Amino acid sequence: MALVCWGAALKQWDVLKELSPAEQEEIRSFIVFWSGYSALYITSRDEVCGIGNNGVNLNLLGLTGTHYRVNKADQPVEIKCLSKKGLVAISMGVYLGAALDREGWLYWWGCVCENYGEIRTPHLASDSPRYTMVSCGAMFIAALSSDGWVYVWGRFWNTEKFFKEDPLLTSCYVTYLSCGVGHLVMVSSDGQVFTWGDGRHGQRGYSTYRYPEHDDIVRRAEIEATCSVVKSGGHSTIFLSKSGQVWACGGNNSSNGFLGVESTDEFVLTPQQVLLPEPIMEVVTGWSNTLMTSYAALSENGSVYVWGKTKEPQLVTSVGTSLIGNFLGLSTPRDTMIQVRPPALVPPTSSTPSSDSDQQDAPKKNKFGNLKYLDLIKNHFNII
Repeated sequence: MALVCWGAALKQWDVLKELSPAEQEEIRSFIVFWSGYSALYITSRDEVCGIGNNGVNLNLLGLTGTHYRVNKADQPVEIKCLSKKGLVAISMGVYLGAALDREGWLYWWGCVCENYGEIRTPHLASDSPRYTMVSCGAMFIAALSSDGWVYVWGRFWNTEKFFKEDPLLTSCYVTYLSCGVGHLVMVSSDGQVFTWGDGRHGQRGYSTYRYPEHDDIVRRAEIEATCSVVKSGGHSTIFLSKSGQVWACGGNNSSNGFLGVESTDEFVLTPQQVLLPEPIMEVVTGWSNTLMTSYAALSENGSVYVWGKTKEPQLVTSVGTSLIGNFLGLSTPRDTMIQVRPPALVPPTSSTPSSDSDQQDAPKKNKFGNLKYLDLIKNHFNII
């Protein structure tokens, strides 16, 4: 998945402000993570660079050589083992990262070893170039192969079992997947939803889940709607149906984030419809270092709704913008590459463009410059 912003919007992210104007102009896609303190980006020359927090015990930026396991990269560092690969996706977990190139080769790095404490630089996770999608949990990754199979690597949170490109048995061809902290959600070609992993908060989407017996078993979520996309929160799952309805299950409290459903139960075991007033075409999630999840949805009419810190979805703008306007200056949505439109493409009438939303008229643009509006968004999206 990708969202789009204008090149001038890069200045909205503090970690990217450290780059020179020339370096900013070279960026073609990026992600921001670790509560907004880290970034990975791809340049017009297909160089992959990292800047910001790296973590001496994580190496989340995938740095090599003399920069390996430095606590922070104050200047951009090229990750040569990922450069010139034609990367199309980057996903970040809590303890590891993963990337996918246009040929289907899958890479991973960080805490990706069977022995705790061992840190690896980016390297191939598979000897076969067959993958089309990747998503990171806290300590594991899941990838979708071109023939509709799902494979997993790593381990569940605080468990000993280690997966090494293990296939998951589903009864249908899978077309989409998303990882939470310790669970995985998959959509089949006929719109069914299957889950795997931890379900103690209700994120697996069925009422008969048992811990830990069911963790390594794929089960169908109890949702009758035909789904097109699923998004994992830290301990929750969001379902987008083909008719534009949004459903949710999992943690539903101030610690995990509120699901925006009618139920007041702390853990919602089966999917319930989110209280949105109009059909939705796109949803995104973000979960923080406290594992509290925030949610955003874009309606077919261009309205943006957010929830998670609030019990019900809040309309934050109806200006016909895209979702990226809700993440300016913050960590970007999970498993989402932000594509940068070169400055040369910015319309001459837009003197201070901030995102693709700047194609609106002046009153609409002013909403994005309004401090109260930005404060509202930041209050909702304190994500990693």
